[in-house]
Formats: sequence, structure tokens, C-alpha cells
Amino acid sequence: ETCLLNGLETNTDYEFRVLGYAGLESGSSPISSVYVYQLVPGSGTGLNTLLYGPITSRHLNQHFHFEQRLSPTVDVDQATGSLFSNTNLTSAMVIYRGKIILPLTGTYTFTAVVEGTDGSALYINGSECFNAFASASLKKATKELDAGEHDIELIYRSVNTKKSFSFTWALEGVWSERPVPMTQLKP
Repeated sequence: ETCLLNGLETNTDYEFRVLGYAGLESGSSPISSVYVYQLVPGSGTGLNTLLYGPITSRHLNQHFHFEQRLSPTVDVDQATGSLFSNTNLTSAMVIYRGKIILPLTGTYTFTAVVEGTDGSALYINGSECFNAFASASLKKATKELDAGEHDIELIYRSVNTKKSFSFTWALEGVWSERPVPMTQLKP
């Protein structure tokens, strides 16, 4: 059976207990605590993305290539080829910049995973969370953050043939590790 409760306030703990009756018999559940959150919905479309390269084996007469685009999510999974759309460079630095919209206040864990000797860095509100460019395939950062928009910068260095970079988030006590959806990322 469903029970609809009105008038609850956000950012408040409530205690509930279920009472049951069966004829003359009755009983109750243990008290359970429920926290009511105020959700900040996302209206994002992705992050600004800058690619430049090559970052390895560049000859003196070879020019750098730059490309800008909007990336809906931070998720690279490419077995071969170039990250660029107009050149076949095999190495690149990819910089994602914009805002991350946090729907709730709480303790967030951000995780970046790269392939082999590729590297990554994460900055939130201008503060370094991690900067790992020496064979660090998995990096995590945990931060207490308020709901709302926060500046974010993610850097991915691709030097391998296989290009692989994923970025996930988890909110303690609310959801486990999952990709950050496009709606929570703004250019």
C-alpha cells in the first residue's frame, strides 16, 4: 500500500515506523530515518572540449593541431585512430571545461580511469583534486560539496594507441559509481 505525505521540509531528517494490525494482533517495524533532499535538476548539454597535439614525437617542422567541440559526456573508448576529426594524430591532450551541476549536498567521489600510461587531472572550483600523469590508471577524489553549479576542469593525456578515459561520480549514501550524465555538465 502507498502512503502520500505532504508538507515535508527539505534538508530535514524524519523518523518513520509502520504499524500493522491483523485482527486482534498488532505489531510495528523498527524506527527508520529518512532524509528529505532538495534536488537541483541539471539543464546541461555537456562540456567545452579542447584537443591539441601531438604531445609525443613532434618534429620541429610539425605544427600543433587544435580542435574545439562540445562533448556531451566524458567517455572516450577508441581502440585505434585519432581523437581529432581532421587529422590522424595518435597523441593528444584533451581538456574538458565547464560546470558540473550537483543535484544534492553531500560527499562526492569522482573517479577517472585511463589506459596504460595515459594520464588525467581533475580540478573543481579551481582546486586540484588529483593530477596523475605517470602511469596512474585509476584516480579518485572525495569532496564534500554543496548542491548547485561548480567549475570543473578535466584533463586527459592520450599517448597510447588505445584511447580510453572514463569519468564517474558517486554520492555517499545516495548512489554508487556511475557516469556523470550530460544533464549535469554545462559548457
